[in-house]
Amino acid sequence: GSFQRELLSRPLPADPRAELAATNQAGGELVEIGGDFFDAFFVSPDRLAVAVGDVVGRGIPAATVMGQLRTALRAYALEGHGPARTLDHLDAFATTIDGAFCASVVYAELDLVTGELWYSSAGHPPPVLVTPDSQISVLWEGRSPLLGIDTTTHKAQALVQMPVNARLLLFTDGLIEAQTRGIDQGLDELAEHLQYDHDIDLDTLVKKIDVHEAYNDDICVLSLTRRNVPAGETGTL
Repeated sequence: GSFQRELLSRPLPADPRAELAATNQAGGELVEIGGDFFDAFFVSPDRLAVAVGDVVGRGIPAATVMGQLRTALRAYALEGHGPARTLDHLDAFATTIDGAFCASVVYAELDLVTGELWYSSAGHPPPVLVTPDSQISVLWEGRSPLLGIDTTTHKAQALVQMPVNARLLLFTDGLIEAQTRGIDQGLDELAEHLQYDHDIDLDTLVKKIDVHEAYNDDICVLSLTRRNVPAGETGTL
């Protein structure tokens, strides 16, 4: 329906220095929408933000909470707090929303000039960074509890260098977890596919990893590849 399309169809920003792609597939055959979300937007002319989140539950109730969290995350991010403080604010906001307890989110900001990537994760699967020579890093740092659990402790954040032509993947646990395997096994399988094909298309990646049909969680994946564009060609320099 139009409600689903409206919630899911947030356009990705266009900038020659960043190649973005996303896929969002609801689990369950009759459900067109779930509680997973992605977002990407500029917080300043050279600073690109990306986020993926996962709200507990499915269907319209989860999607409604998801819409509120996504909107709030963008609003706080645009105030220029950086990843950890943005998630601090979102954490406090989550305690005011029925259904937002134990939602997870990962949020990152990439400086398109320096390649510095700051990221913060609230109970969310770690992002994966693939370098141009297909080295895989699982970004396990900058971790804090799920949203709404402990609003007194500040969220953590971490910094990693993202080279030109490196690719960052943010995803929900539906991509890598199943009843038949744990998160480590799922991450290993994801890494194998990315090493074999650095630029693999997201829908193909989801099909290849293919968790069992018995496990029909939502799956959301956001991909960001940093590109090198000579000065003067971006329109923002």
